[in-house]
Amino acid sequence: MKKLLLVSATLLGLSAVANADANLKHFNNLIQGVTVEEVQPSVIDGLYEVFVKESPYPIFLSKDGKYMLEGNAIDLVKGVNMSENYANRQNKEKIAKLDPADMVVYQSPKEEHVVTVFTTTDCPFCRMLHSQIDDYLAEGITIRYVGFPYRGLNSEGYQEMVSVWCADDRNKALDEAVAFADNRGGAKPKPASCKNPIAEQYQLALEMGVQGTPAIILEDGAILPGYLPPKELRKRIDAREL
Repeated sequence: MKKLLLVSATLLGLSAVANADANLKHFNNLIQGVTVEEVQPSVIDGLYEVFVKESPYPIFLSKDGKYMLEGNAIDLVKGVNMSENYANRQNKEKIAKLDPADMVVYQSPKEEHVVTVFTTTDCPFCRMLHSQIDDYLAEGITIRYVGFPYRGLNSEGYQEMVSVWCADDRNKALDEAVAFADNRGGAKPKPASCKNPIAEQYQLALEMGVQGTPAIILEDGAILPGYLPPKELRKRIDAREL
């Protein structure tokens, strides 16, 4: 999570919540450039949870507004990371709003789980994942790709992702683009343009705190950063009892 104190100096403005019980005076004075969306009492006595648009995790604030805590809040009795659970719920809601028609989907013939993967063609670990697509499907895992050209919207990766999404057969275009990039034959995506969701998916990844590719989003909204072999991914999913 980006520390708000470090980035606030480079941002502008603050939208505060009028009906908050916690005193936001000091927060407003010091933490600028963030959009406060909600403030609510925490289950931790004496603390309030401040939810800002720029962070997937809540910030904890004392009721008098003098003290602020950032980072993970752990319920030691239940063994639960409260901050992570909140972020996961938010992620799950955001992913649920995506239209599968805006993805490149590889359906498992014995589907037991569905994961959503932020990917791009100019990422070697994304290509490693995709080279094993049949093995993920054999594990009962359906892979749904969304675009995240992490180098930005002016990058070659962005143009390639747009070309893949605009192809008549997205799956074939992606297969060939990955093979071409790995020097295993295939073909470079034929330049194409159309109405496409790549820019929106890129922004969504940033909102969710995705910093690299591949980023695997599980059904409960948890983010697994980086490449995982098919059997290891299945173990991670089973461990979460999804």
